[in-house]
Amino acid sequence: MRSLSVISAMTCATVVLLTACGGSSDSISTSGTTGATSTGGGITAVCAVSGNTISVTTDGCIANAEKQRTALCVGNTMYMLDGTGLTQAQVKQGVSITAASITSQGYTYKCV
Repeated sequence: MRSLSVISAMTCATVVLLTACGGSSDSISTSGTTGATSTGGGITAVCAVSGNTISVTTDGCIANAEKQRTALCVGNTMYMLDGTGLTQAQVKQGVSITAASITSQGYTYKCV
């Protein structure tokens, strides 16, 4: 299995392993807009993008890099889970990385 879709079938536990998950260099389609989470609890904001750097917020946002992935930062721990419409609690059940940033398939995800 490739990329950070490790949530559903395998776990990459460290930044080194996350980077090593590999994959193709898919193009990024995310616009540079941001927004707030919805009142229904699902995260709807789109992560801001500058070049290949995706800014992940403490409210959570959706990154459209190699696939749609919802990410959230709490302190210097980043949580990620494939999919959209997820709540913060659901995202926290995904992969957690204790680092201010990680690189996956040419994209740097950074807590802001």
